[in-house]
Amino acid sequence: MLNARPFEIKLAKFLPNQLTGNCHRISYAANQAVSLDRAVMEMRSSGFSEQELVARENTLRKNILEKTETLLKEHFILERIAEQESVEDEPQDYEIEIARIAMQQNDSPRRVRARLERAGQMDSLRNMIIERKVIDLITESANFKGTDYETDEKADSSALTYFAARAAKEASQKLNTKAETLSLFRA
Repeated sequence: MLNARPFEIKLAKFLPNQLTGNCHRISYAANQAVSLDRAVMEMRSSGFSEQELVARENTLRKNILEKTETLLKEHFILERIAEQESVEDEPQDYEIEIARIAMQQNDSPRRVRARLERAGQMDSLRNMIIERKVIDLITESANFKGTDYETDEKADSSALTYFAARAAKEASQKLNTKAETLSLFRA
């Protein structure tokens, strides 16, 4: 199964409401969209021009779309492997996963279960369980080979450029604000 021919998923064919009940990974994309809006607001408040905002926003949107496509592909591949390998969820899997979530949130398992059921997220929890089991199955049968880590210099330099420009604009704004304040006191 792992040597299967690659396939393409066109996101436009899926409606978000069809996927949210079936794939917990879609919530990642929704969170990224909110993060994008916040990043744009922060850049705007830092004094970036509209042209700079549009350019950066387009790049960020493209990255989110690519990440969402990758997550969907992963989900469907793992689901197919689960079907072929007869990986099933068990009641104790839910108890373990809910207990894990409760520990992370410093809450009781009963409250976590109630919250998941109220929010209609038990299907998402099932998907997490199945995906975790499939990944464990793959990991157990995989042969790992160590390789050297290679950095992506282009990504590193664009991130540095972005944050350097942002810091410079913020510093400039602070200096302008201080200069305006001083001119008010001198007048």
